[in-house]
Amino acid sequence: SFSYTLTEGTNADNYDITTIFGTLTVTRNAAARTQRLTITYVNEDGETLKTFARDYQVGTNYSVATEKISGYTADIEKVTGIMGEEDVNVTVTYSKVTYNLTVQFVDVNNGREVAQAVTLSMKEGDSYAIFVPRVEGYVSKISEVTGAMPGSNRTITVFMIPEADADSGRYHAAIDIDDYGTPLGVENSILGGGEIIE
Repeated sequence: SFSYTLTEGTNADNYDITTIFGTLTVTRNAAARTQRLTITYVNEDGETLKTFARDYQVGTNYSVATEKISGYTADIEKVTGIMGEEDVNVTVTYSKVTYNLTVQFVDVNNGREVAQAVTLSMKEGDSYAIFVPRVEGYVSKISEVTGAMPGSNRTITVFMIPEADADSGRYHAAIDIDDYGTPLGVENSILGGGEIIE
C-alpha cells in the first residue's frame, strides 16, 4: 500500500485521482535453485547396497547409469529425468539372474532320450535335487542328481543303462564331465558341454 500528497499549490479539482492498491509477486530465479536426486540401490530383500545423491539445478536433465553387478539384473538400467521443483527419490532393485537347469536321461549306447528331460529356472547358489525316473528296460547307477546352481545355464545328462547290459561290467563307474568338458570319471566318457553322469 502507499499514500500520496498533492504538491503545494496544486488545485485538486483539476484532477480525477483514484487510489488502487496492487499485489507484488517476487519469484526466485529458478535457474539458481537446486534440488537433490537420491538413488537407493537395494537387493531383493530390501537391504540397502549403496546410495547416490547429487544436486541438480531446477530444469536441468539428469542421467545416472546403474552399475552392473555380475549375476544380478537391475529393474532400472538408467535413472533419467528433468529436475523439478522438489527432490527426487528413486529405488533401484537388484535381483539375481535366473539360469536354466536341464537334466536329460539318455540311452548310454546311442544317446536316445528315454525319459522326458527336467528343466528348472534357478538362481545362482540355489540347491537342486532331481530324482532319476524309473524307465522300463533301463537302470541307472544313481538315483538322484544333486548340486548347487552355478552362475550360468547347466545341462546334466544322466546315462540310462539297458537292463541287458547292466551286469556286463562295462559300465562300472559314474562319469562326471564338468562345465568345461573335462572328463572326471572312467574311460567310457563322452566329451561335451555340461555334466554327463552314467
